[in-house]
Amino acid sequence: PEGALIPPPPQDTIASFPTIFVTFARSMTPYIDIHTHRCPAASPEEVIRIASFRMGVDTVLPAAPFSAGIHPWDAGTACGHLSEIEERLRGCGATAVGEIGLDYARTPGQASCQRTVLATQLRLAAELRLPVILHCVKAFETVMRMLQGYPLPAVIFHGYTGSPQQTARAIAAGYYLSAGPRSLSSPKTKESIRTLPSHRLFIETDDSDTSIQEVYAEVAALQEIPATELKEIVYQNFKTVFP
Repeated sequence: PEGALIPPPPQDTIASFPTIFVTFARSMTPYIDIHTHRCPAASPEEVIRIASFRMGVDTVLPAAPFSAGIHPWDAGTACGHLSEIEERLRGCGATAVGEIGLDYARTPGQASCQRTVLATQLRLAAELRLPVILHCVKAFETVMRMLQGYPLPAVIFHGYTGSPQQTARAIAAGYYLSAGPRSLSSPKTKESIRTLPSHRLFIETDDSDTSIQEVYAEVAALQEIPATELKEIVYQNFKTVFP
């Protein structure tokens, strides 16, 4: 009736509003797969993927966003075509340069050539102001030393398998570390992930058949936070690196 007072909602309902809103907002946050070689034809709306284009090996550019670069395994054949590499990287429309880096376990005889190709791509990434996605195997010291010479907007170590000591150094340098299935198979790296500052963390599937949701769940368990909270943190990291 006109003039009648409408009773306020119960206090417990009012108190629950913030929790309900936060839960709903986090459920809408997409999963970020920062590095993958296995992109489905149609990505689910709740997943944002950075597809990796391996220049000289892959033939068709993936849908944006994607990274592009000469993989260290392919440095031997690319070493004599550096000007062509630069031209292709400048014109392909990549969101990041990668995966690039050093792999002294797979092709140790090409170490010098790998460094030359890596240096070329780091210089170009700095010039274009693009983040780099790194492949680093048995070459941590060399990679860390080379990175110091280039003003890069962001550095992401993909498929990270470093020790807690290496993790501390990478974080101190302001770099990001991406955890994937290989990371979670390494006891020393799982220990690193437990204490890794979440504002320096990314998640990936790489070339595995593991779903991004499974990787998030395992990393969240190591960090002792809900997977929904991890989604929000990684999404904020993504927006920082790719504004």
